[in-house]
Amino acid sequence: MKKRGGALAARAAARRGRGRAGAGRGGVDGSRTKEAEFLIKAAIVGDPTALKSLLASGADPNAKDARGRTALWWAAAHGHGDIVRALHAHGACVDAVDADGVPPVYIAASEGRVPLVRLLLELGSQAVGTPCSNGTSAVHAAAANGSVELLQLLHESGARLDAPDGAGVTPAQLAEREGNTVAAQLLRSVSVPGE
Repeated sequence: MKKRGGALAARAAARRGRGRAGAGRGGVDGSRTKEAEFLIKAAIVGDPTALKSLLASGADPNAKDARGRTALWWAAAHGHGDIVRALHAHGACVDAVDADGVPPVYIAASEGRVPLVRLLLELGSQAVGTPCSNGTSAVHAAAANGSVELLQLLHESGARLDAPDGAGVTPAQLAEREGNTVAAQLLRSVSVPGE
């Protein structure tokens, strides 16, 4: 079964400030409007009524908070697929990375949110194999939490399952280190796409 421990650096970075869109950690930077701050808060709590009202009044769907996180990023972090879909329909970028280089698909994968990762892929996300600033990818996040279903989905979308992170650790090694033996076995048995 999956084990959660020894969090990846990018995953830990992605969690800092979670749930806070106000001033300070995770707050909207000073050049952003109150509408953008409220939009991000609506995405965090999953409030479609407030979100739609703010978008209708001109809130920027790609506005970022002080950590570089968009409303869509926060919606993905909190598992709000309906909010992700609504933001995308208003022009929000599905692959906008935060200050640590973490895209929405990575944070969704780190939480084991298979339906949300599938939605992001349907909406055009190309970041499944894109490394964050520390070299980890959505595959590393899925390996860390032991989600075999998610690893299979990422593989089907073309992600390399053997790409090492910035420290040279492969997803299979990470899965083993986290005690996710089934995920590690899958990662070792699947060939690299295109080879």
